[in-house]
Amino acid sequence: MWLVDCMSDHYSDRIVTSRTWRVPGGPWEFDAHHLALAIVEGRARLHFSSRELSRRAGISQAYVVALERSRDHNQLSGPNPTVDVIARLAHALQIDPMSLFAVAVRHAGRHVLLVVDDDRRSPLAHAQDAASSAVQTWVLASSSPANDNPRADAHRSISLRRRTNQAYDTSMVASSLESELRRLGPAIQGQQLGLVFAETSDIMLSLDDPHTILSFEHRWADVVRRAATKAGATAAFNVCVYERAALTALGDSVDATLDLMRSHDTVWLARRDRVIEGKPAARQILERLRPPTVSKTAWIIIASRLVDELDHVA
Repeated sequence: MWLVDCMSDHYSDRIVTSRTWRVPGGPWEFDAHHLALAIVEGRARLHFSSRELSRRAGISQAYVVALERSRDHNQLSGPNPTVDVIARLAHALQIDPMSLFAVAVRHAGRHVLLVVDDDRRSPLAHAQDAASSAVQTWVLASSSPANDNPRADAHRSISLRRRTNQAYDTSMVASSLESELRRLGPAIQGQQLGLVFAETSDIMLSLDDPHTILSFEHRWADVVRRAATKAGATAAFNVCVYERAALTALGDSVDATLDLMRSHDTVWLARRDRVIEGKPAARQILERLRPPTVSKTAWIIIASRLVDELDHVA
């Protein structure tokens, strides 16, 4: 049996590693950690060494070892196996290929822009209503508690606030998030997390250049995913909260808001007791940011066109 060069791009049927928002039941992403656990458990059950599994599957031993390293939550990168490779591994491990495919993918985390139009409810309560039941533990980063949640232990609290005399440093924010999630320890390990960052507007308005925050949003999904993985958890929902009044206060509010919409996977608008999602939410947000020099009728048409160009927002 010849060995497959798994590092090459010969195969076009790679497991999906990017978000596919329009597929039924999606989005999905490759789950390296659980695939690694399945391979290790399968080898142990059959008393195979990595060399023996390599021989039976027709892939290199180095590749098997690289796949198995992902069982360590601190291992942030590894190979992305093709469908063919997963099928070979399943055959060698004497298990149903579909069962191995099932553990090799998971619902992808969602990076959500939540715009809050009033303060009748907390952002956490809005996020909990809008998110799926897949979230097992909620984590809130906020300067004030969520007092409108009926469940006593509905969330864990973290703090990313820097000292008032300290300049905003994105690397320090990322490091602080990792430390805070690790501090939660067993409470979140193995959990699907819903993370709500409710201080974003206040921080943005406190900066000399608010666009520092807007630029950081383009990397924030990766920062949160990495921090959750290092803590042994999965970021199912990463919700960034902005007050509409804070967006309106920006000199280029429309352009800034469109940039935020592009850097997030979806858009939620919280008003009173309900959350509007997707393009209807994006459209209503932009309509409320109408420039004073544009008529209401003309702006509705413009806002609708701008939202239609946001292809990733369902």
